[in-house]
Amino acid sequence: MIGARTARLVIEPMAHAHAEELVAAITDPAPGERPAWPEPATVESTHARIEHLARGLGDDGARWFNFVMRRADDGVLIGRLEASTHGAWGEIAYVLGPRHQRLGFAREGVRWLLDSLRAAGVTELWACIAPANASSIRLVAALGFVPADPAARPLGSYEPGDAVFRTPSRKQGPVSADPQGREQVDDAAEAEAVEPGVVEGAVGSTQATSARWIAAPERSVAPNT
Repeated sequence: MIGARTARLVIEPMAHAHAEELVAAITDPAPGERPAWPEPATVESTHARIEHLARGLGDDGARWFNFVMRRADDGVLIGRLEASTHGAWGEIAYVLGPRHQRLGFAREGVRWLLDSLRAAGVTELWACIAPANASSIRLVAALGFVPADPAARPLGSYEPGDAVFRTPSRKQGPVSADPQGREQVDDAAEAEAVEPGVVEGAVGSTQATSARWIAAPERSVAPNT
């Protein structure tokens, strides 16, 4: 897959050159909030993480895609997108810095990622989310994911107790994952124009909001999107 531009985002394959901006975006709290990284993030650890992602998953046929998101209007890096794929199925995750949440960026970026993966033939997509992360649960529900059994696939991002979702099969229509009908997050991106791309060679989700790190030793969880 290559990078792309959506209505409000520039999406680039992640590289070492992004390390300092990533740390700044994800550890910068919104006013009155504390950073929610589970441990201090540094430029050095981020470089090590990018190097780890560049080596891939190691399984036959498995692929790992990682991107950063920038605001198109000013070029500020605001978060990242991530996917691991195994043939026609895969897992997704995302990270969004605290100052950039609840503005529609997460939905816009994740929708681009889903469209790009589907264009590349990855039609069954999964997301594992900490139960307390209500905003991310609402986000994947708004994008058509439905509750699913984690035992159906060897999910690298799953931890016991996670809320697990997948894109519906052709015989199954979208089902709301939020029966209380709470307000969906990121409504500002409802009508964005998305340019799906086939991603090749991209290396490889915190208030910073995150679904999960995918198939990796470290895992981060956050309550908000």
